[in-house]
This record gives sequence, structure tokens and C-alpha cells, in this order.
Amino acid sequence: MHFIEKVLKKKFIFKKVKQVDLVILDNKFINFKFRNIKTHTYDQDDYYFLEFLWSLMEYIKCFFKINFGIIYYRILIKKLNPKVGICHEMSNKIFLFKKFFPKKIAVCYQYGYIFKKDINDYYKKHFKDKKLDLYFVYDKRSMNIMKKFIKSKYFINGSTKVNENFPRNLKRKKNSILFISRFRSQKYKLYNNYDKFLVQILEKHCFENNLNLIIAFNSMRRDKKHYNSYFFKEKNFYDSCINRYKIGNGDAFSLSNKSKLVVSNNSNLGYELLFAKTKVVFFNSDKIVHNFFNKRIGPFWYYGSDKTIIKKIIDKVYKTSKNQWLTEVVKADKNFKTFYKKEEEIYKNNIFLKNKIQELVTSERF
Repeated sequence: MHFIEKVLKKKFIFKKVKQVDLVILDNKFINFKFRNIKTHTYDQDDYYFLEFLWSLMEYIKCFFKINFGIIYYRILIKKLNPKVGICHEMSNKIFLFKKFFPKKIAVCYQYGYIFKKDINDYYKKHFKDKKLDLYFVYDKRSMNIMKKFIKSKYFINGSTKVNENFPRNLKRKKNSILFISRFRSQKYKLYNNYDKFLVQILEKHCFENNLNLIIAFNSMRRDKKHYNSYFFKEKNFYDSCINRYKIGNGDAFSLSNKSKLVVSNNSNLGYELLFAKTKVVFFNSDKIVHNFFNKRIGPFWYYGSDKTIIKKIIDKVYKTSKNQWLTEVVKADKNFKTFYKKEEEIYKNNIFLKNKIQELVTSERF
């Protein structure tokens, strides 16, 4: 019955599957745009009808011992016959791609920041002895960590998501501060209590300095929008502690491009925005172990509950020039230096990554 319920929720496609050069397996996490390459974006909510029937027959033959989704995945990819598959490491699809089709090229990009606590707790457990062909990571730190677990050819690419989606036409910065929400549900009390404390400080600061406080809702993300109740829960959460704020209209990348300062906690988006030269400050509880910087306090971050320190950092960074800001970031983390040079143009719109894939699909190897 559970299988039937899942099938009934899927969308069936009655078109013939066409062969492609590249299959994108990240469920539209990045929304890649490739030119001059035949692509197919794998959608886990869709079933091609004929491939579904073939999968169902195989599912019955194995007496339901193999997961139906894996059977369908293998059959569809075989029919698409791509030369290259691309995804992030947090989806098992890229590793299944390499397992089922070892002669094809598995390209991976880094999903998010690797917190120190998670290296042995999570990464070692999930990625040890895995194999890929090309792996595009944030920086040297990430490369040195993942080389311990995943065998692959490594390339430094910054945030692939930012490269693809951050607006390149510079907007006139508005007198606003953007706060990146990390609200999930009421059960995350430690996170929620600190964020309530933080947005109350931001509300007062913006009111006193004639600034607009914009909140980029987590529920407004493209991959979250179909959860209707999520938006109202998030709105009720912020309405319960502040009054003077606006809900960001648009994706977080566009909103950050219009704001003079972004305030983040330990949201991965906040860290990714550093690759795009965006002014970001980070505040979090000192009781939370997942933070981006080792020291408790720095020029643009603070882990604690001293309101005076928080206000001082916000005011200082807001007024700091762009060049001075970039200098402070590089002092804090030398890995960003690569992305603040003229050469960083090759990362915009993922030119570097796409050129590599173009080389692969036109290679005589196939």
C-alpha cells in the first residue's frame, strides 16, 4: 500500500526518453544552465511511463527486495545514456551513478561548509572509500578534508551554487539589513531562542538608524515553497517577537545583492555569500558547536549574547568600505583570497566548471 501511495503522488510523463550528454541529478538544487550541451534534469517526482513499467517488472522479479526508486533510477539513466552526471555529495545519486555506470564520468560539487565537528562524526562514516571522477570544492581546506575520504580529481571552485545564481548586475544598495532565517520548527529551541534575541536587537538598531529590516524566510526557498504551513509557522515565529520587519520578496541571492549588510547565524547561505564579496556578519550562541570560525569573536563575527558587542560589529561593518571589508575577510580566512582577485571571473556563472564538462562531453573517450 505504501508503494502505491507513493506512485500515485508522482507525475507520469508519456514522452519518449531522449539520449543526452549530461544528466543533472541534484533535484534542481542549483538550477544549472548549460549551453550547447544536451541535458536532462532528473526529477524524483516524475516517472517516464515506459521506464516505470520496465522498473515495475524488475521490482516484481526481485520479489520487492531492491528499492523501486533505485531500479527506476538505473533504468532511466541507462536509457538517457549520458556521458556525464553531476550532483552534490549529499545525494547518493552521484555515487549510484558511478556504481551502476563505472565508465561514465561522475562530477560532484560541494554542497555546504564542512564543520569541524562533522568530519569524523558524519563525513568519515558516509564518504570513506567513495569514488568520483571530478570534485569541485569550496577551497583548499575542503579539498584537504575530503581527500581523506573520496578518491577523485579535485578542483577549487568556491560555492558552485553562488557562482550559478548570484546576480552579476550590481544593484544600488538600499538602506536595509537582511537577516537570513534558519527557522525550521519550534522544536529547535536553542536556535530559535537565540534568533529571537538577535532579531530584537536588529529591529531596534534598524529603527534607531532609519534602516529597513528584511528577513529572508527559509520557507520561501524554491525547494520549500510547496510546504504551505511552513511559511505561516515561520511568520508566526517572527511576529511573536518583532513588529518592524519586511518579508523578503525574492530569492536570498537577489535580496542580499540589494542590501547593504547581511546578518547570518550558521546558515550555509551566509558563508557562501562571502565568495560573492557580500558584506556578512555572523552571530550565534556560544552553546552551538556548528560555527564557521574557531575564535569566539572576530572583525565580523561573534558567538555570544553581549548586546553591546553585537551592535558594535553591526555598526562597524555596515560603515566599512568594500575594499576594507574584503581585506578583513582575507585576514580571517586566506582561502577567500583566490576569489577576490581579477582571476575570479572564471568562477562566475560556473564558467570554469562548465568548460571542464564541455571538454568531457566532446572527448573521444566516448
